[in-house]
Amino acid sequence: MKDFILLLREDFDALDALSIDEMQELVESHMNWVKELVASGNFKAGDGLDKEGAVIASKSRLVTDGPYMEAREAIGGYYIIQAENLEQAVEISKGCPALEHNGSVEVRPIMVY
Repeated sequence: MKDFILLLREDFDALDALSIDEMQELVESHMNWVKELVASGNFKAGDGLDKEGAVIASKSRLVTDGPYMEAREAIGGYYIIQAENLEQAVEISKGCPALEHNGSVEVRPIMVY
């Protein structure tokens, strides 16, 4: 089994428009999905990320508010899962609740050095 990170790119405008009940339902769907991943042996870790953050530019070391500037979508959380290969990790990711509200999931293998 290999480790993969799922970067949850979420539409914060869409999430901010959810009612309290809808937000609770989304949180519960994430919790239920994690339970499924744990039961299948694919879950390793995961967490949500706060909207606040900073971006440091490579050469100038200029710091700007982040994690997003003009993007409608930003990384709102992550999961680390185990899968046999990228194809299986992608298939598993199709069940991610972030996809229910205009989000997307970036699936990346974690390199082993």
